[in-house]
Amino acid sequence: MNLLLLLLLNFYAFSQERSVHDLSLGGLRLAEQRLPIALQDFILKKENRSHIKLQWVKDSVQWIRLNEVLLMPRAKLRIQIPFTASSFHVKYLNKVFLLQSYQGKASLDLWVSLFRAEPITILKGSEVFEVITLSAEKSKQTTNTQLIDYSCAPWSVEVSGLDDDYLSVGCQFHRSGKVGAEVPHLEILWSAASYRLEDNSPSPYYASITNSQPVEFEVINSKKEKRKVTIKSKLPKRVKRLRVGFGLGPHQFKTMENKATEDRWTGSYFLYSNLYLSEGVSLRAFDAYTRQNATFNNAGLYYATEISKFFDNRFSFTTLIGAQILTYKTPQGDNFNEAIFPQGGEIVWQHPFGLKNYRMTVGLFFDLSQAHTYQNNWLRFGTSTFVEVNYIKWGTENTQAELWGFSVGFPIFELF
Repeated sequence: MNLLLLLLLNFYAFSQERSVHDLSLGGLRLAEQRLPIALQDFILKKENRSHIKLQWVKDSVQWIRLNEVLLMPRAKLRIQIPFTASSFHVKYLNKVFLLQSYQGKASLDLWVSLFRAEPITILKGSEVFEVITLSAEKSKQTTNTQLIDYSCAPWSVEVSGLDDDYLSVGCQFHRSGKVGAEVPHLEILWSAASYRLEDNSPSPYYASITNSQPVEFEVINSKKEKRKVTIKSKLPKRVKRLRVGFGLGPHQFKTMENKATEDRWTGSYFLYSNLYLSEGVSLRAFDAYTRQNATFNNAGLYYATEISKFFDNRFSFTTLIGAQILTYKTPQGDNFNEAIFPQGGEIVWQHPFGLKNYRMTVGLFFDLSQAHTYQNNWLRFGTSTFVEVNYIKWGTENTQAELWGFSVGFPIFELF
């Protein structure tokens, strides 16, 4: 199982076009590249036509997350001024940058957010010396310019009206109201490379959605061209806390008692439930049942806590703390009923292989008891309907039950 976890993490890293980063830089987080960026599509314009030299630094594109939600590209712009540095400074995104001096010339390597149409102002003393504006023009080689983040996938977010501009969209989902009557609230963050709101306020912009009605607004670019933009999503009328599912499938059921073994294929049945408590915290229960020449039932109740996210929030690790009841009737008619206390955890890969709204889960329970052995491992893949491969083994010195196979699980109802 440890090898399986390692292989899963390594396959994800190699499945990306470039290496995946998950490094915190203060308020920024280096993130996964999901959209190829051609720097030649991003046009720099000097309003005063000064002799300042501008050049994109090769291979400097990085993806970062703003507010842990919005995935944005940035690139390093080299600014060179043919005068001494002491007289100049640069203002960009509400920050002031001082320049280096070399051989009588001033220079600055500045991180520029490619999907934010914000000007770069160069000042000489207290006077504006130059204003640099950024716009995007999609080349023939560029096929895709819009990035709607995976955080928006469950809600089918669509944006129309800026099809030829670079655009990034991210989502935050919230619940509001009393338990049993909670309604969804979706905050959508977006930013475009060439367009801003008409009052020229800086991006990113927020759209607040509580129902299926679209958000419509107008934007304008540096050429005074206007566009009407529409943001649509599909939100349920209610969000419920308790989800219950059922699964079934063929399993090989192996029993051993006093060195006498039996090995048969049989049908197995599973119940799953998940009660949402708060963000990243839930109460989970399961029941695994099979019957052939013997009867085996394994039920558990666990407090689940998501304690870590990594690889740009695509992976998460959840601990499972709780207890189980195990019932086993041997082929010879002997009965075993006991409470056991295996603890465990699982790693979840969101949107594996680029499949939106899919999940791949690897999990295990382990027990340190000296009175018996217990092992429970599972590999699950799918959406609300999923395929699962699982393995359960329990035994004492003279008695053993082993169950392995695959099942198909699906939701049956939701409550609260």
